[in-house]
Amino acid sequence: MNQPDFNAQAPEIDPLRYVDRLAEESGLYPLLELLALAIRIEPHLLRNARLRVLPQSDVSIETEIWFSPMMRSQNVQACVMWDGIAREMVKRLKKD
Repeated sequence: MNQPDFNAQAPEIDPLRYVDRLAEESGLYPLLELLALAIRIEPHLLRNARLRVLPQSDVSIETEIWFSPMMRSQNVQACVMWDGIAREMVKRLKKD
């Protein structure tokens, strides 16, 4: 089974600007902010968090998050958020 690539190189994006854009444009931001606390995001965690934070949402949101550019790797077992993006989201969560 493939494991997440923990040595992957970060894309050429500024985490601060990327998170700013997510906060302004995405109704998923509260869910993403919660998921940023996890080192590994497993399917059950994603499903339970979505149902808790966005109970009226469609399951397609899980696929959108799983394969989003904010994830540095994903396989059938888990996905992992880019460190800089996760750190910035957690920092903002602490401020709230």
